Amino acid sequence: MSREQIYKIVRNHMPAWKDIEFAPEDLILVPYKSLTNTIISAELPRADANPRKVLVRIFADTSKIINQRKERAIFSEVANQGMGPKVIVESDDFRIEQFIESRMLTNFELRNRTLMRIFAELLCDFHYSKNLDSQLVKVEKKEKPFIVTILDEWLQVFRQEYEMYCKHTTLPENKKVLEEMKFLLTPQFVDEFVRLLPKRTPELVVAHNDIHEGNILQLSQQRTKLILIDYEYCNYNYRAFDLSLYVTESALDYTYPVYPYCKLYEDNKFDMDETCYLCEAYLRQYYSKYYVGEESYEKYRATELPELIDEVLRLEPLNNVMWAMWGITTIHWNELTPEKEKDLWNYGFSKVKFDVYNKLKIPFLSI
Repeated sequence: MSREQIYKIVRNHMPAWKDIEFAPEDLILVPYKSLTNTIISAELPRADANPRKVLVRIFADTSKIINQRKERAIFSEVANQGMGPKVIVESDDFRIEQFIESRMLTNFELRNRTLMRIFAELLCDFHYSKNLDSQLVKVEKKEKPFIVTILDEWLQVFRQEYEMYCKHTTLPENKKVLEEMKFLLTPQFVDEFVRLLPKRTPELVVAHNDIHEGNILQLSQQRTKLILIDYEYCNYNYRAFDLSLYVTESALDYTYPVYPYCKLYEDNKFDMDETCYLCEAYLRQYYSKYYVGEESYEKYRATELPELIDEVLRLEPLNNVMWAMWGITTIHWNELTPEKEKDLWNYGFSKVKFDVYNKLKIPFLSI
């Protein structure tokens, strides 16, 4: 996205700047790393510009896998509740958002216990927000967990286009990734998927479904305040699914500069004590604000904590294979060239995720 293109967007659509004369070179533009959309902060350093700084989000073509109507409804409601940035202007191609002075967490900070507790409380409030539920139910059926419906949908895309991915992929290391992931087209994978699912009937909550350090912001002026961003995949799911993502992402770094552009740090992954701490912080928040039963917290915890931990551990391999599939299905094979493929992160991302799936599934499938 060029400076001139960003200039045209804010020049033509930013209400507070419409009467201010400025040129493209007057803007201070800062790009942000994103796996899908193009995200750039645009600052107009003028005293008469209020606000001086906004966030411009250019939507990628993800129509195969994202319901944009749903994303916009959730984004707006999260903003209304003060849990995220406000919408300034929105179109089919872009959105201008309120810029919140903040920074993304790093995967290494996810193990900080203070941040872990704050995140667990924030996530619980997100899951059980009646206002978010009232928006989501308008566009999604509250019938099956997202992990079940989305894997089925993405698997269909993967199956339909697998041969085209193979045909248009040229680099040997990328061809190898596709060959390994062909396993997803086998009956054995379907059997594994069913066996990995949590055993009890799921309580479906409004889940974010894309929890990672880049989607958790720490406010600059209030460092004990976190907010969640990017709601493209928000849907009804197991409440343990978002917790499983948080646990998984502690070991993954998406800023790795060389192939596979995604680095697994196994020694930074949550241990069982940390997983227990995260789950208990979540349950304490739930019990204090949303629980309607009569048993004491100690009795509730004794029953619920082992179940929640088991669900988190079972959903860990599934969240990894889900995103491994996503990495491939978001490739536009009809636009692939050898030059573009060299810089494409999708294959390496999917390889790392698929490798993690194959490792984490073992304890549950060997029973």
